Amino acid sequence: MRAPVILCLLVVSTAMSMVSPCRALSPTEVDRFKADLSDALLDMGMTPADFRIRHDYAEPDVFRLPLIDSLMYNPASLLERMDALASDVEGTLSLHGKALTLWHAMSVDPTNCCIHDPDPVRLTDLTGRAAHLPSSIDYSLETYLDDLGYLTCLRDIAISRVEPHLDFLYEELPSMVAPDKGYEKVGPFELHMLEKAEEATNDSVLAICEEIHVQALAAMSYLAIKSAEDLSSCVQRSMPFDEAYERYSGGRISFAGAVSRVTGPVLYIGRTSLGPVVIGGTSRNTYDGCFALVIDLGGDDIYSLTDQRDVNFRLIVDYEGRDTYRSIDGSAVAGITLGTSIIIDGAGDDTYADKGNSLGAGICGAGALLDRQGNDTYMSEAFSQGAGFMGLGILHDVEGHDTYTAGIQSQAFGYVMGSGLLLEGGGNDTYFTRMAQTDILRYDDHYLTLSQGCAFGSRPDYSGGIGLLIDSRGNDLYSSDIFGQGVAYWFAVGAIVDRHGHDRYCSYQYAQGAGIHLAFGLLTDESGDDAYQSKGVSHGCGHDLSLGLLADFSGNDWYTATDLSQGAGNANGTGILYDADGIDSYACKSTVNVNGYGNYRREFGSIGLHIDKLGRDFYAARGSNQAIWESGMYGLGIDYPGKPSRPRGDLAAKTHPFEKRPFTPEELFILSARGEPRFGTWRKHAFDKMVEDSVSSIAYLRSVLDTKDARERHTIKDILKEIGQPAVPMLSEAVLEDSRRARAEASWILGIIGSPEAFDPLLELSHDDIWKLRSSALNAIGKLK
Repeated sequence: MRAPVILCLLVVSTAMSMVSPCRALSPTEVDRFKADLSDALLDMGMTPADFRIRHDYAEPDVFRLPLIDSLMYNPASLLERMDALASDVEGTLSLHGKALTLWHAMSVDPTNCCIHDPDPVRLTDLTGRAAHLPSSIDYSLETYLDDLGYLTCLRDIAISRVEPHLDFLYEELPSMVAPDKGYEKVGPFELHMLEKAEEATNDSVLAICEEIHVQALAAMSYLAIKSAEDLSSCVQRSMPFDEAYERYSGGRISFAGAVSRVTGPVLYIGRTSLGPVVIGGTSRNTYDGCFALVIDLGGDDIYSLTDQRDVNFRLIVDYEGRDTYRSIDGSAVAGITLGTSIIIDGAGDDTYADKGNSLGAGICGAGALLDRQGNDTYMSEAFSQGAGFMGLGILHDVEGHDTYTAGIQSQAFGYVMGSGLLLEGGGNDTYFTRMAQTDILRYDDHYLTLSQGCAFGSRPDYSGGIGLLIDSRGNDLYSSDIFGQGVAYWFAVGAIVDRHGHDRYCSYQYAQGAGIHLAFGLLTDESGDDAYQSKGVSHGCGHDLSLGLLADFSGNDWYTATDLSQGAGNANGTGILYDADGIDSYACKSTVNVNGYGNYRREFGSIGLHIDKLGRDFYAARGSNQAIWESGMYGLGIDYPGKPSRPRGDLAAKTHPFEKRPFTPEELFILSARGEPRFGTWRKHAFDKMVEDSVSSIAYLRSVLDTKDARERHTIKDILKEIGQPAVPMLSEAVLEDSRRARAEASWILGIIGSPEAFDPLLELSHDDIWKLRSSALNAIGKLK
């Protein structure tokens, strides 16, 4: 019987790992940024201690990261904290060391989980002649199979409380991070039903995920990556192998009702209780199907992989060759749900192509892809290239001129309780996002990308994770559209850290250091002559109790935007653009909400800072060289001395004619709350009808006052504001009798209407035990006429 194993012993190998040199921000640069920020705040009459974000605006959920709460208490530490995290990730040579760092960043220790007596995983020799293998290979396989026993136990612990729901999770977890392409083709009522059904399903999935044992899940992912690297190193030390070991010419392996096939010279074919095992030779091989383990010694190989639910732990180690990795059905190339999937590729110009949940993507587990050398091509759709959801997604390319192409939620994307990491060691690289899903809420001709250092939460109930893209060297091109390039939404943190090179950043909106709705977005570029181009809510922009920061530390840089950019704070957010050195150019179309701008919301202001330290700079909108200027509420600028896959705009041609029938109040409300441009005519018609038939509208709107959809909340507010005094009696009753969310909504609207008749119920609400209801009531009383 095996003795109990405590995984905390395994951390010794990580602590003793060699540290690779990396170019982090120097203490001098960090201290200079902190001092410059402090000086700018002082010019506003504030100190860094006053610079905080109220972290209890929403009720904490079980997945809220302590990192987020810490940043809300000290937002000014965002640059220092994320640079330190990036340095820790870069500073360990091992892939499992990086995984450990990411789990620690989420305040989870994967090295402290106890396992007793795992069942052995035995290897069945399908050829009957395994004795010819070198002893080093035999020992390495035996050790790895022992580790698979531990991994199986950890997985059992992690899912022990959700086993009755496994079929549901396998079905719905991947769909939560898949693009909603069909939404752009339906009418408003069907769209409303689809959104509500999706919302209910997502809530159900995440409620089940609360019962997953996260520490066991973390231990499983960490140990799987460590075991993969140990196996890879052991086999590497035994190479090269003589061709005499290549005794077989392919074969087929049956497992759990499926068949996997191998062609070309192989050293070994076997099967375990967890899936097929193959050792390929030094010439070209093709691998078709799903494998628990593939070790390939060389050759230009082709992997045509499938996703098989019974194979929970997958590892491919390929030492050299120009290899092609592709998926037959998606989620098979270094991507998995409720397990681990790892690829370690040595040398060669490789191509990786898959659909969703791939190329370093983990959902309730870990997906990791390590490519050591070569000019590589990465192509995928959704949730890929370093994407984590209830787990880790890691893509580490050590060197080469590489091209990354993805659709949505990729290239370092962190969702709920997830970390997504894309670490690029060197070379001139291209990061590109395709037009995968139209941003129907805002535009007919722009697309959601949610990529390139992006983190997202499930508003309003579940906080987001960490998205971190690190590029160490080279002249790089970043291209995204809506949400990208160091952006975060809803209690999350997303960042790009680019260490060196002349880089180009191109995005449209919510980008390039943008924090949206209680979140933190950061873009740090340390050196080079860089160009930043966007439409707006970018270049260091914070919206709604968030912080967005763009920090460029050297080089002659170009900043081009339309509006709400270049150090802009909106709706109590904080936006900072900081350029430490160089001859820089700032161009904006707007002359109002840019270059250090803050506005007035919720009875207090927003902070917008534009800080340029050195160089003779040029301004096309606001500001000038060697000057100080102010804008709005707490807006300050300081310059110290010193071809598409489909036609853009095609959705605009789609029309949805009115039906020739009267609408119910519910239908009118659905139409009124649609924000998509293609429903604009419907929206105005429905809004006017609800205001006209105020009696029916008031009765119906009370039934939906407790909605948690922000768009619906604002629609209710706008309709009742337009109705005015006739809505006051209903709202006054709701303030005292309805649910907590409805009471807050009703008090907010009463304040906007401003009727003195609302004073008594609001006064009673101002004595409530819940601070947010008290605050809402007092704010409303202050607005009464």
